[in-house]
Amino acid sequence: MPQDTCWQRFERAQKMSQIYEEFVNTATKYGKIIIEELSIASSNKTISRCSTVGIAGGEKFCYDGIFFKLATDPFKLYGGVHFSIKAAGHELKAFNELVKVSNLISVTPSLHFPMITLIDYLGYRLVAVAALPISRKTLKYGSDDGCKTIHNQLPELQDLIQKVAKLLYLKPHIVGSGMNNEPIRLDFPADVEGHLGTDGKYYLVDVHRLFPAEREFLTSYAILIPENVNEAMKVITLDRLKWTEEISSYLNKSGTEWTQQSFSNCLLVVYSTYHEHKYDDSAIPEVARNVRAQDLTGSAIYGDAIVVLGEQAPAKREVLYYMFRPEWLQECKVKVSSDVFTKFGIDNCKEHEEEVAQITKKLVEEHIPAFAQWLVENSAKIVSSLHFPKLLQEHGINLRYTGLLFTLIPDTCKRLKFHTIGFQMLVRVITDLLQAQLRSRTFESYGMFEQDLVNFFNLVLGKGPESDRFWQSTVPVQLMLKYGPFGYKCDPDFSWQPILGHLMLFQLMQHHTGVWFKPDVESRFLPENDKHTANPLTVNDLLRVTAKVKRWSQEIFPFIKEVAQSKEWNPYIVKEEEDEESKERFATIRACLEKEGLPVEEIEGILDKIKRQRIQKSLCIDTYGESSHHTAASVFMLASMYADAKATEFALTELIQGATIFSSCGAAPGEMMLACLYLTAHVFTACGMMEGAKEVYMTLVKHIEQLWDSSEDANSASPFEVELHQQLLAIAESTNNIEEIEAHRRKLNQFREVFGDSTETLPDEVAPLIQKFLDFDGLSGVTLDYSTEWAELLSSLQQGLASSANESEAEEKD
Repeated sequence: MPQDTCWQRFERAQKMSQIYEEFVNTATKYGKIIIEELSIASSNKTISRCSTVGIAGGEKFCYDGIFFKLATDPFKLYGGVHFSIKAAGHELKAFNELVKVSNLISVTPSLHFPMITLIDYLGYRLVAVAALPISRKTLKYGSDDGCKTIHNQLPELQDLIQKVAKLLYLKPHIVGSGMNNEPIRLDFPADVEGHLGTDGKYYLVDVHRLFPAEREFLTSYAILIPENVNEAMKVITLDRLKWTEEISSYLNKSGTEWTQQSFSNCLLVVYSTYHEHKYDDSAIPEVARNVRAQDLTGSAIYGDAIVVLGEQAPAKREVLYYMFRPEWLQECKVKVSSDVFTKFGIDNCKEHEEEVAQITKKLVEEHIPAFAQWLVENSAKIVSSLHFPKLLQEHGINLRYTGLLFTLIPDTCKRLKFHTIGFQMLVRVITDLLQAQLRSRTFESYGMFEQDLVNFFNLVLGKGPESDRFWQSTVPVQLMLKYGPFGYKCDPDFSWQPILGHLMLFQLMQHHTGVWFKPDVESRFLPENDKHTANPLTVNDLLRVTAKVKRWSQEIFPFIKEVAQSKEWNPYIVKEEEDEESKERFATIRACLEKEGLPVEEIEGILDKIKRQRIQKSLCIDTYGESSHHTAASVFMLASMYADAKATEFALTELIQGATIFSSCGAAPGEMMLACLYLTAHVFTACGMMEGAKEVYMTLVKHIEQLWDSSEDANSASPFEVELHQQLLAIAESTNNIEEIEAHRRKLNQFREVFGDSTETLPDEVAPLIQKFLDFDGLSGVTLDYSTEWAELLSSLQQGLASSANESEAEEKD
């Protein structure tokens, strides 16, 4: 399809979006079946495994034109399923970057990529890729047999790949020799496959190793847990080439008197085997159980124990999943080899490894500390911990370095260190544990499976001895194992329970794992209802377990915005300009603006903005549907524009449509939901409906305080709250409500103690942030359900519209 005009680009994106959504829905349907049937015999499976070349990536399935890779570790390449899942995630990230960069290269022919999606379900991850017109016979670039055979025969394909690799800062390197012993030079990793499809197009597949590894790990990071609870846990490193000797020296036992065992919570534990000796009781040494190790594993552990993150040791290949982010390579502008630290990149390997070592050192010793300082100086601009991961990635920093950031941030920056960075670390550790819990049960025993899930949520969120031990033993150890290799340091006795309130933790656990409880359960975790017991949840509270789907980043919404803002011809502009209802509406708005005495040029600018927002709304309705989140966002933005133009009836009519969507659709992206509530309050204010504005602002304050547990602690507050209390102060002053004026001033003074001089300028950060959220940019993925609040608002809006209509009729009569 042509792409010369914005309308053509939109039509192409729309068609691709429709095809892709159909692919995602089909892949999700069959992906769930594959995972649910993992434990049953092959002969009874709905979808059978397929035999295919290659051992990396896990088990393979083919069905209905879709190729599935289940991220397991049958050949012990990764160190366990947990790390195999990490590696699988790089496939989607790499394709996203390849598509983005390829679009910058205007050449024919071009590179093509398969549709792809990630399906996370019941603790497992599937990579689903659409079948392509390729086979082993169409392979023209790279290798599909571990570099026994390497291809690079087509100059045209090689030239395309060179152009893309140059933009990604990937270095050409020698990976072997051809049939005549000539060296073969590749720009991509050796196991990326380039094909000339049977349709004559060039395709790339197996791109999970596109970006270089950060480093080679020669040691394992571990924690020594003494059996004596009064002795501190100790961080140790184990040389993988001397694994047996070093384990024996730490445990002070010979190699025959200790064993290592994998547990479902991603841990490998090495411990004494005294309790397994087949002697009478008098022959067993007097040792106590290792309570802390037992809390970690749920199994009896005696004597000192060593804990390692992973399911196998010392065999673990971090180079398969600890990669640089593409943003960091763009920042460094240093080309590095994708095959560094692998058997494919042995030619000139010292040079390649030194180049990687230099930019890794720069990342860890310069870039991340500088970013930490920037965070300290700009902490007031970080509205919440929800979109902090996105901010980190935009600066080229992987989430595994949040532990290093936590260590670098001073304790005096309580909100930034604990409530933003620390909370993200905490959520990810708990999510890992819950995912492991999901994998530990088969889907057939669903009753037991459900009870296990509820038990885990109760362990994290409940109050009682077991929950206390979880927070005192399990959480600190898991945090040290996950983030310790990347610079995290923390007092093992530091209490994390929990640093941001149970409600946010409950919501994020559901979001990250797809384990959903009934909406009314959330009220049990509000600060004012802090009376829950050891078991606040029951099996009857469980709603469903869903698949979490990660998509291509190629969204259609930017094309909608481009069409709406463009002055090029498109059918929506024609419709808007020729529609009689639109003409009457704009005449009414023009009259309102002229009545305000605005200059003609300013009036024309306002009308043009409204026209383009109306076009965007129409495009969203036709693309996503009338009840979609995208349509709702466009509706609220249009309502705000109408209100600013003094067109009260039009503004309230749009708000009613938006509130109707949210009151019926249930959960929606959290940041977008808050942004729409904020615009609702703005519309009320602009329309002179101060009581309505006050009610909505107070609703926003209540929900933000509940989410971040900041009602009693200003250090936990979001800067967004500063703007809300300033608006509430202005409303209180307009009505001369002395009590409310004093209350909001007290709150603002508390914020000044936290945010300092920047408190006065914080509201300036809100408008661009609101716009960003309404453009679906930088969303965390966390959803919130405010359908009850929107339903209540509907009646206020309808009353306001009726009142406005009566006033208009009275003015006309006068």
